[in-house]
Amino acid sequence: GLCSGFGYALYTVFSRCGLNRGYSPVTVTFYTFLLSALGGLFLVDHRHLMDVVTTAGWPLGGPLVAYVLVGTVGAYLMYTAGLKRVETSTASVLKAVEPASTTLLQIAVLGIWPDTTALIGVGVIMLAIVILNLRRRK
Repeated sequence: GLCSGFGYALYTVFSRCGLNRGYSPVTVTFYTFLLSALGGLFLVDHRHLMDVVTTAGWPLGGPLVAYVLVGTVGAYLMYTAGLKRVETSTASVLKAVEPASTTLLQIAVLGIWPDTTALIGVGVIMLAIVILNLRRRK
């Protein structure tokens, strides 16, 4: 979890640097995923992956491609485009709404209540967003 947060923070910082140098969000996102894919090559069991893909075929491949393009590349592309218009610290807090909204949807849709720590985390995230919006109105 800590490494994931650290990596996402580095993505925000390096994306801001790229945007400040005049690169488009598409360029920043492209190089992010290129470097991530190269790094991930060493972490994947290629034989097992090929067995799964060739066995399942298009019923697995179609949704997988859609997930990668929409849910992953699309999300990072929109976040990077948003960094052009929002200061980095604000974007970092606002991106935290995703796990908070997922937790609230988990309660509403599935009826699964998280532990107290997760609920406190949701509360802190929502409070931070309210504070950010109060500062903007002034």
